[in-house]
Amino acid sequence: FAPLSLLAPLGGVAVVVNALMTRFGCVCGIKERLSFLEWLATFLVMCGVALVAFSGPGGDTQVVLADLPAQFSQPAFLAFLIPAMVLVCFALFLFPPCRCAEIKLAVRLRPAQGTPTRSALSGFTAATCGAFSVLALKISLFTIIEFAAGRIAYPPPLSILCFLVLATCAPLQLYLLNLSLAAGKATFCIPLYLSLLMLFISFFGGVLFYEFGSLMRDPYPLYLCLYIAGCLLA
Repeated sequence: FAPLSLLAPLGGVAVVVNALMTRFGCVCGIKERLSFLEWLATFLVMCGVALVAFSGPGGDTQVVLADLPAQFSQPAFLAFLIPAMVLVCFALFLFPPCRCAEIKLAVRLRPAQGTPTRSALSGFTAATCGAFSVLALKISLFTIIEFAAGRIAYPPPLSILCFLVLATCAPLQLYLLNLSLAAGKATFCIPLYLSLLMLFISFFGGVLFYEFGSLMRDPYPLYLCLYIAGCLLA
């Protein structure tokens, strides 16, 4: 599997596609003018993607199922996981998929429709769910391959948990992203979502799979600096 820290910034391509589609009205009912600064930002994103593709981690990422419990119990990952779970629960409290589950407190706390706060909150939460979906998909696919090859007799408990996370977070991110798009401009919501998704997936790749080690190759620190610059641009 390709490194997560390489794949994540390449999502900047979607930012460029989104900008072009919204500018030229490729999606029915959506056509937004881009300012000079927005065109400049689109060009910089393209440059960032090119830098990441050139300097990012190379080779396949080897997943060892037996090592995953220890990797997932690292303090850095738990420090991200716990606030992320609280954020998702809070977002579902404010924006329940089923209107019959609404309570008065949620209605009072909910940001008004069309406000940047509502768009940013739902977009941030959608990116969080999206990052966990990508992580769960990577581990789930590797588990299926290992099981089909006969190298494991049955999926370990963590892999089963990843199947459940994928089944939950994948549709949830679409629901939250739709809320974000309904509350704000596509040229704001999509880049916000993709930028946060890139950041979170890169974090997972570095913390869980130690993918940043290859950036230390000679001539040091050229590739590290190029990768960081590319991530910032993308």
